[in-house]
Amino acid sequence: MPFSLRLGGDVAAVAVLVLLLLLAFSPWWAAGRLIAPLDILDAVYAPWNADATRVDMHNHFTGDAVTQYLIYRKIAERSFAEDGSIGWSDLTGGGRPEHANTMALYGDWTMQLHRFLDFWTAWHLGLMGQFLLAALGMFVFLRARDRSPAVALVGAVAYGGNTQFVLWIFHRWQLGAFAWVPWMVWAMDRDAAGRRWAWPLVPVFMALAFLGGNLQTAAFVALVAVVMALARVMRAPAGPNGRRVVAARFLAWSVLGAGLAAFTLLPATYAFLETLEIGLDRGGIGYANGALQPLLSLLFIPAQLFPSLLGGPGSMDLAKVLKLDQFDIAFFGFLPGILACRALFLRGAPPAARWLMILGLGLPLTPLVGPLYHRVQLLFIFGGVWAFAWYFEHAAGEGVDPVVRRIFFAFVALVALWLAGSIAS
Repeated sequence: MPFSLRLGGDVAAVAVLVLLLLLAFSPWWAAGRLIAPLDILDAVYAPWNADATRVDMHNHFTGDAVTQYLIYRKIAERSFAEDGSIGWSDLTGGGRPEHANTMALYGDWTMQLHRFLDFWTAWHLGLMGQFLLAALGMFVFLRARDRSPAVALVGAVAYGGNTQFVLWIFHRWQLGAFAWVPWMVWAMDRDAAGRRWAWPLVPVFMALAFLGGNLQTAAFVALVAVVMALARVMRAPAGPNGRRVVAARFLAWSVLGAGLAAFTLLPATYAFLETLEIGLDRGGIGYANGALQPLLSLLFIPAQLFPSLLGGPGSMDLAKVLKLDQFDIAFFGFLPGILACRALFLRGAPPAARWLMILGLGLPLTPLVGPLYHRVQLLFIFGGVWAFAWYFEHAAGEGVDPVVRRIFFAFVALVALWLAGSIAS
């Protein structure tokens, strides 16, 4: 009976995830609308803007999707139909070997949908599949860590709907890579629990994560693997054999995972080194916005717990005042975020979750913000959802935390003031 009840809860939770995903994409499958920033094309670019009387678009930050990422998938569709593989493209300059374009994510599994589906069906089903993989992976990971179906469901929704996935939806680097990270860590956990069938799954999920993103997001995935390795080594039995075996296992996983994705990782690394050599400083080590950037980034951290305070591109955009923008926000829900931050200071919280949160928040304050960008906060999001689920079931069971209670009342007051101000204005 307990197993049946537990299975029923899991099935119900997964059904809720699928329902939420279907609702989110209902403008496409129910109303025939396209989830792509084509308003930018109609308002800005000639000759498509010939009938535009004024520039009026929903979000101009997503312009790269029109000029690059939609085109990459159009190239894939045509290349699969004509050649059966990604080859030469004559749509850029005088032409180039498109398979060497490491920003296009041609190694991601969703690209293969363009082999046998029409363009917009492949586009939307690929997005839906990636969001489902991310949310379902977090649910499975948290359930394997003995979180209840309800808490795992909240964690899955928080992870699948985080701002780094949603705001960057058309670029796909974040979503394509970190949709696989919960699965990778889950397989590592299963292997640690003695499930030997999980061993080969780790490098497979790791390679899929590498292929789903660009070189920066591959570095973030590698950091997750390093953190998990350190946590496992610290828990390994005393003596050289225990720790050596664990370290060797993670080394083998890393070599195999990188090897499976080498056809993308090697040219991506070569391209990155070339850009540094010719003086492009976007990926260089240092602070592009000056010496005050670490301080401004530090001020930006607490604002992410309630990002409405930052305004938006159509109003007073405080993120720009801090020399950042909306894309730098790492938000996965106010309550999960608050509980995750509280867990950060509790000794019993999972060490790996705390380390990931610290890395995600701390690295953007260092000169590494150049090559890694602020999107390294994906580490904070993954670790934060993990820490939230732990706090909810362990620390909360010991009674109401006075710190969280005070924060909650402050939040209620803030929302009330915010609502009153919105009505008054």
